[in-house]
Amino acid sequence: ESQRGFMQVVTEAYPESAEHLVAFREQHQRYRREMSLLTARLQFVAASNANEIAAIGRDLQKLMDEIDRHHLQESRFLQVVFRDDAGGEG
Repeated sequence: ESQRGFMQVVTEAYPESAEHLVAFREQHQRYRREMSLLTARLQFVAASNANEIAAIGRDLQKLMDEIDRHHLQESRFLQVVFRDDAGGEG
């Protein structure tokens, strides 16, 4: 999310959602750290080290799968927040 992204807007409009948003932010920070570590591993691995390159690929795929699940959770959360605010059923 950006510095003044959707999370800030949601927090201001729906303060009761703050706990969920803190958890999402923490996950974003963890994903950034993990991506930095994977990038560093990839930069320093020898091109001839096929096993390590494969391991990095698996770790990257795992991280991308986690990010996809996270994105889905965020989307569902926002749908619920805004649907409830609009008086929708749910």
